[in-house]
Amino acid sequence: PVDEVGPCLGPLRLASERRVRASPAFDFIREDIARARRALAENAVSLDLGRRQAEQRARERRRAARREALAAREGPAWRCWDITLEGIAAGRPPRAGTLPASDAAYEEGLRVLADLAGLERAAR
Repeated sequence: PVDEVGPCLGPLRLASERRVRASPAFDFIREDIARARRALAENAVSLDLGRRQAEQRARERRRAARREALAAREGPAWRCWDITLEGIAAGRPPRAGTLPASDAAYEEGLRVLADLAGLERAAR
């Protein structure tokens, strides 16, 4: 419940904002947002085939460079456990595994949850 998390919101928000500001993946997201806003503000599309093709090539180069940059960075492999009701009923221990990093927002959500768990553990 939010009322139980309330005292932790300040430190969670600060830690998240710091990570998001320093994240290359979020830089890409901010660039996409700025590009989309510019396109909406211009409210025009070029009918010049050469210009459109040049824009498309630039977009493809940008996507390729982004994929390369994101693949080169070391993302965390999150520890996870496969817990099922059947396993619990049978008395089997959870199977440990890893969850590969998938996208920036998902990773940040996991980090916020880890921060919250750490803050609650420290409060006890």
